[in-house]
Amino acid sequence: NHQGVERGLGIDVFDGDTIGVGNGQTVRMIGIDAPNRGEAGFEAAKEYLEEIIAGETIFLEYDYYQDDKFGRILAYIWENCNSQLGCKDGKRLVNWLMVKKRFAKFVTYEDRRPIKYKDLLIEAEN
Repeated sequence: NHQGVERGLGIDVFDGDTIGVGNGQTVRMIGIDAPNRGEAGFEAAKEYLEEIIAGETIFLEYDYYQDDKFGRILAYIWENCNSQLGCKDGKRLVNWLMVKKRFAKFVTYEDRRPIKYKDLLIEAEN
């Protein structure tokens, strides 16, 4: 279940794990947690994510849980790539990249089904 989001619609990066897309929706990357505003590493994570998806067409992929208690869409963010870190079959998972680059950490959801890319995100921490 992929939904393409065109960069032309405007993508706002709020922090290292949350973006706003052109239709006014807020997308929270599932399975990861980056520092919040005012916390150490907030600016670096936000800037890195902006750098990664600037000018890109991104694709959203959903898991079992599609929104959180704040009404944000929970999704994996994919982007097209060539040979960069984490690139596989022309796509890379931005959630994984944020963990791999130490801008975010893997988070588990207690009392819920394991998320689809749990093992991949855990591997990124090592």
